[in-house]
Amino acid sequence: MPERVYVASSFEQKEDVRVIHRMLIDAGHEITADWTTHNEIASLESEQERKSLKQQYAVEDTEGVKSATVYALLLGERKSTGAHIELGIALGASIGKVCLIGNPDESQLFYSHPAITVFPDVSSFIESL
Repeated sequence: MPERVYVASSFEQKEDVRVIHRMLIDAGHEITADWTTHNEIASLESEQERKSLKQQYAVEDTEGVKSATVYALLLGERKSTGAHIELGIALGASIGKVCLIGNPDESQLFYSHPAITVFPDVSSFIESL
């Protein structure tokens, strides 16, 4: 059965997330929100434009997480505050599957939450769906 998936990570990993999106779509799944297409906010000249775009993206991404049946956080060397906020949204919304992809830092409290499943790599994550 196809899943509705939201994939989070640091902004620096957006190309990796695009590859994962393609793999998920090719496997018949749906992406609920694609933050990798967001424009660079810092490059906007007007503070009002930056504020408006931040609000738009925050709402889109929150709705993308909440409407997903699967939330996946692609772990990397750089931590992402936004992706971890989204992890909290997914846990709070009782998303069907909350997944970490990669090698989680055992010192992170919420990585140990019983609702989270850890996958060593993208392939094993996608095979689980």
